[in-house]
Amino acid sequence: MQTGAITTDSHTHRPQTERSHLVDLMMTGGPEMVNEAELRHWKSHAMVELLLEFGGSAMKQDDTTKALTRMETLDAATYEDLQQARKTVADRRAAAG
Repeated sequence: MQTGAITTDSHTHRPQTERSHLVDLMMTGGPEMVNEAELRHWKSHAMVELLLEFGGSAMKQDDTTKALTRMETLDAATYEDLQQARKTVADRRAAAG
């Protein structure tokens, strides 16, 4: 049931958490929706890490440029980029030991 911007669980009529709402969307949306959700989750996590890394220090002009470049790269990343990065990390781990 939807009332305004608040989504409620149809059984309990309590507000759903964002995660349970996302699960509902993924179940009805198919694999593309799951891929999109996974990408968005990864991008959010990566952006927080980036902001924590640069936010905790006195930034110089080079640091600002570096942070903006990384933000632009992160924003442009696709699900295929995420899959390729995971494959590369797995290959490196396998080669290392």
